[in-house]
This record gives sequence, C-alpha cells and structure tokens, in this order.
Amino acid sequence: MKKIGIAVLVLLSCVALAQTQKKVIASGYACQTKSIFKAMYALKDSKARDKKLAPNIKSGNCVNLKKGDAVTQTGTSFVDDLVKIKYSSKPNEYWTSSEFLN
Repeated sequence: MKKIGIAVLVLLSCVALAQTQKKVIASGYACQTKSIFKAMYALKDSKARDKKLAPNIKSGNCVNLKKGDAVTQTGTSFVDDLVKIKYSSKPNEYWTSSEFLN
C-alpha cells in the first residue's frame, strides 16, 4: 500500500511540474493537434508553410505565437519534443515546439 501511495505522489508531482508558466521567446505557431503542427513544421519553405498555415489559423486549428506572450505549459511529448500549451484567454490547448518557449 505504501508503494502505491508513493507512486501516486510521484505522478501528481509530474502533473504539477508539467503545468508551468512559460514565455514565447520566438514568433511561431501552435496547433490543436500534433498531426497538424507536424505537417506545418515539416515545411521548411516559410512561404509554403505560411500559405498552408493561414486557413488553419482562420479556422482556429492553429494560433500564431508572438514573442513575449505568456502561456501555460500543460503537457509534454518527450518522443517528438513537443509541448502542449494554453493561453489563459483561450479555451483550447495547442501543440508547439519547445524551441518557441523559454
């Protein structure tokens, strides 16, 4: 029983650590799903990426990140180095690259 209690405390600590305040340090973008974000990120040509990103931003699937924005990191995907963030003013969470955050 003691081992279960310790495991629960460790799990809760990880969840608490995952929800930290971050600042956007480089302009970028974030999307509601990993698949949309990865498709945009894979486009190395910025003009092509901007063209494909525009309708996703218009529909709300993605948002522009502006340098200096405050966000809350709510999750982490260690496999692909992505983080899930949330703006306090928006109801949705978004996936983005950790390189855009401090």
